[in-house]
Amino acid sequence: MSVSSESASSPIADQPVPGETTFKERPKRNQGEIWWSNGIFFVSMHIFALVGTTYLSPATKIDWRTALLFFVSWQLANFGITIGYHRLWSHRAFTAATPLRVVLAAMGSTGFQGSIKWWVLRHRLHHRWTDSPVHDPYAATNGLWWAHCGWIFRKPIYPRMKLIERADLEADPVVRFQHKHYIPIALFSGLVLPTLIASLGWGDTLGGLVWGGVMGRLMSWHCTFCINSLAHWTGLQPYTEEVTARGNLLLALLTSGEGNHNFHHAFPKDFRNGPHPADWDPSKWAIYLLHKYTPLIPSIARTPDSAVLQAQARVHMAQADRLIASVSVDDMVKPIETLPVWSRAEVRKRHGEWVVSKDGERRRRVLLVLEGCVVNAGEYLDDHPGGEQLLLAHCVKPPPSLSALPPDSPDLSGGSSPLIDWGYSSGTPSDNAADRRPLIHRTSSLVSSVSSSDDGSVREDAKVELRDATKAFFGGMNNHSIAARERMRLLRVARSRRKLFATTLRMNMINTARAEIDSMGDGDISLDDQQLSGPGSSWFDVLVSPGVLASLSQQTCEELLGYLVAL
Repeated sequence: MSVSSESASSPIADQPVPGETTFKERPKRNQGEIWWSNGIFFVSMHIFALVGTTYLSPATKIDWRTALLFFVSWQLANFGITIGYHRLWSHRAFTAATPLRVVLAAMGSTGFQGSIKWWVLRHRLHHRWTDSPVHDPYAATNGLWWAHCGWIFRKPIYPRMKLIERADLEADPVVRFQHKHYIPIALFSGLVLPTLIASLGWGDTLGGLVWGGVMGRLMSWHCTFCINSLAHWTGLQPYTEEVTARGNLLLALLTSGEGNHNFHHAFPKDFRNGPHPADWDPSKWAIYLLHKYTPLIPSIARTPDSAVLQAQARVHMAQADRLIASVSVDDMVKPIETLPVWSRAEVRKRHGEWVVSKDGERRRRVLLVLEGCVVNAGEYLDDHPGGEQLLLAHCVKPPPSLSALPPDSPDLSGGSSPLIDWGYSSGTPSDNAADRRPLIHRTSSLVSSVSSSDDGSVREDAKVELRDATKAFFGGMNNHSIAARERMRLLRVARSRRKLFATTLRMNMINTARAEIDSMGDGDISLDDQQLSGPGSSWFDVLVSPGVLASLSQQTCEELLGYLVAL
């Protein structure tokens, strides 16, 4: 991005580099000789601007028309670079008629950033090998200074420049003419013309040169340079994390929309830099209006919304993976298959036991049955937003000695009262299991068929009642958030055999219904496995459908209702 119309030659400029460059290798950049002509011109412009705005045309005495000239000159250069050099010629994001190409070439020349051909070839190189310390002309990986303007002071060595497509540039007569006559065009449009306008218009020759000319060029320079540097250092990355490019609203305001840089690197062919209608991107708006209402832009390239959404989804998933990886294994929900299986008698036995919690304190187990698992809410009593009584009211039925302290333990409550008030003296659910689940006890044959465990042990376990808090937890008493659900799952200590009981109960219900339907000999009704496991309905929905329900006995219907109450 200089006034020079072509890069300096180098004996090794076109030699291929063996192997691929990776960030892990971090090779040193190909740093050529000092580019004296570029360096002297660049520094001289800044010195003249400092002297000019201090003595020749002080900012405190600037004429409002000169200030307006400065702004217009700066913005014309900005739009010439963003719409012309960048989106039209570098990425071919739209097609433009010859009159518009001529205007954009003239506007871009006022930016003093090199000819179209010079600028485009390096920008395409930047996109082909973004962040490569060797092949990216202004790689952010080489440091903020280098990315901003340090690369201007060195004669370039671009080993892969011959790989960059240039046929379209050489075939464009506007590009060829501007490249051949770039220096006089740039000097006239960038310095002479603003001076003439201010001098002939309102007699402010020095103001026109200092503000409309030099300061307008410096603003154009550094706004573009900020895209190469700051837009690769600070901002958001909602569309891709593969490169350092970021989106930055402040830079978008300064560069006619180019600050939405992360989207641009994800979809460089798109005529937009900000895909959302509210994204600040006046270059996008200008292109669209010219396309919509004039013949100057026959076609534009636009990325499908689905591709944009997929890109955002990939970034979100990558961010989620990193967040999950940052969580300690001890703070992750354990896979349910790794938990031990406790019988209901064992759950009652362990309820109220003294255990050492994660923080090293001794606490009683307060067990709840949730989603077929046993949860120890003892460590959560003090932190529960609804208060400990809500948890205690839905924990499993406590043994009579639950509130007693172990003989070798001090009274941790600091007095004669029990450590935990279990809340069963008043206002709590009834202890009578028959009051809670009346129908399931009327299906004695069903209960007896599942009252033994898989290994044939303790048949009495099926008669032990445990209060199931699942319904209360999932909307019955509270609409818990996902975070609350995960917190309770984190407190899981075992699987309840109640879940195994439910599985066996379900199979018994299906087998009973099948036997009754078969005995009736009704060929129009069947309960095959495909029907029971088919999409769109559960096995319970099939059993209670009008056709099937009418074929079942009253006892089986009561058992179905009992199943619903039980679970």
